[in-house]
Amino acid sequence: MSSNLHTPEVHEHVDEWHRHSKAEGMPQAEHAGVVNVNLLFIWMVGISVFVVVSVIGTLMYFNSYSNQLRAHAVETTSSAKAFKSAQFNAEKELGQRGQPGEYAWMDHDRVRIPIDAAMKRVVASYAPKDTN
Repeated sequence: MSSNLHTPEVHEHVDEWHRHSKAEGMPQAEHAGVVNVNLLFIWMVGISVFVVVSVIGTLMYFNSYSNQLRAHAVETTSSAKAFKSAQFNAEKELGQRGQPGEYAWMDHDRVRIPIDAAMKRVVASYAPKDTN
């Protein structure tokens, strides 16, 4: 452990890569050493506006699409409920086969009777009368 506590020694010689000959000419200036703050600020504002507009546009599209889906689901559900309630009321009034299932007053002059009883009355009215 004591061997890791000291600072490594500094080498005296420099690599060949660091040596420059006179044939290379003067060293180049640092690339991007001078920063144009105004241009960077314009780019930052532009990118920020683009991101905000994209997010708001996506949210507006999602809300519109989900509202359409919800309206379609509610419309389908409410129309199905209305159909089922109308069907239930018709069955309650007319019976399972669309025929009255019980005696009831229609008006003060007319009475509703079950179809079976009505057919028996009609057949009985056409039966030959016994004249004996």
